[in-house]
Amino acid sequence: MSVRKRTRLWKAGNARLRRALSLPTLTAIRFNPILRRFFARLAAAGKPTMRAVGACLRKLVRVCYGVLKNRAPFDPDWASKRALDNTLSGSAPYRVYGWTVTRPGTTR
Repeated sequence: MSVRKRTRLWKAGNARLRRALSLPTLTAIRFNPILRRFFARLAAAGKPTMRAVGACLRKLVRVCYGVLKNRAPFDPDWASKRALDNTLSGSAPYRVYGWTVTRPGTTR
């Protein structure tokens, strides 16, 4: 371990998967608007480039897993639709200063 150099990408996890998805992640950062905005937000926050690429790689893996698990095409507006459904139903718990609070009259 060197004191002079910045640490590199964390070595935990599947190295073959990380290696196989490194170039697709770089391509997705260039051409996918969702990952492009995510990468830009991390870079603007001062994160090192490789850390931001690693975060995008993780996000890409999670998207792939969700598509395969649900057997549905990728929907970029899925999270916003789900949040809107929860807001309209009124039964979902909401967060106040880090505490999860249920609405009055709900069983949840």
